[in-house]
Amino acid sequence: MPITALRRLPLAYARRNFTSSTAVLASSEDKKAAETAKKHVDKIRQEEANKEKHPSPVSPSAREKFNEMEKRTAEHDQKQK
Repeated sequence: MPITALRRLPLAYARRNFTSSTAVLASSEDKKAAETAKKHVDKIRQEEANKEKHPSPVSPSAREKFNEMEKRTAEHDQKQK
């Protein structure tokens, strides 16, 4: 049997290498993911606080018209399917 580059690795060897390299990557990425998630949550909280301080300048009548347009668009999309 000729030896080729496509020869399979023994399962135990492949599994051992995969788990050790994955563990190292996961620990470093977990820290980054936690920091990113914290920044994202802080940003969302800040946006919500700003919305409460500064309400939308859109008038209620304009908001009703916009909602009507969205309903018509949704109905049209349903008919197209």
